Amino acid sequence: MKQVYLLCFSLLFFTNVFSATITGTVTDSDGTALPFASVSVKGATKGAIANGQGNYVITVTEGTYTLVCQHVGYKTEERQVTVKSESVVVNFRLSLQDLKMEEVVIKRGEDPAIEIMRRTIAKREFYNKQTDSLTVDVYIKGLLRSRNIPDRVLGQKIDKTDFGKQGLDSAGKGILFLSESVTKVAYKRPDKIKYEVVSSRESGGGFGFSFPFFINFYTNNVALFSGNVAPRGFVSPVADGAFHYYTFRFEGSFFENGKMIDRIRVTPRRKN
Repeated sequence: MKQVYLLCFSLLFFTNVFSATITGTVTDSDGTALPFASVSVKGATKGAIANGQGNYVITVTEGTYTLVCQHVGYKTEERQVTVKSESVVVNFRLSLQDLKMEEVVIKRGEDPAIEIMRRTIAKREFYNKQTDSLTVDVYIKGLLRSRNIPDRVLGQKIDKTDFGKQGLDSAGKGILFLSESVTKVAYKRPDKIKYEVVSSRESGGGFGFSFPFFINFYTNNVALFSGNVAPRGFVSPVADGAFHYYTFRFEGSFFENGKMIDRIRVTPRRKN
């Protein structure tokens, strides 16, 4: 019996010494929280997605790490941190990307985004065939929130008498669906995919919503949801006939990791 107690004590001591957490908040330059910003450990598979208040938590062992914080539309920021036996707080304050417009030349009176998208669509098949196989750890966090619910959503009739079970108020306001999962995915061209779910959590009825592991914009149709909602998917912004379905507006360019990235606003032509 003494040996059992000694073993338990040793395990607890080992955990306390070598396990710690990195916590913090991600905000913009004005101090406003940036929900769902990603914070990852450079060169490792550890990371976290900030919650609705911009807070994140990463569990690590003792050591020195470089944290990489990213959010769409903001400059990527890196921060080095040394973790010992106690938790460490690392806050990020991200600045907006500097979009440059002065180098853009508008020809024939059309928006520069049109020519950029023409070239992208022409190379769609080329880029779609660049990867024959891959193995990756996928972390997905999806949130669908409603202000009110119409009679139909994506062609699916909504039973408003079921709002209470869906976690919505009488006006249809609330969270439709929240999911979080970590999955190991192995892919081999053309369509062999193997999933190994490490952890999964869901809440909310969701009206049949769920999220796929892969979203490939280099196909003509993009599946944004799994299940019975919009099973045919949506027309990709780089589909062969994309100009019939979307308008494109150039908003500027910026450099990241030595590469120029064009920012283009994509708007559906249909209003509903």
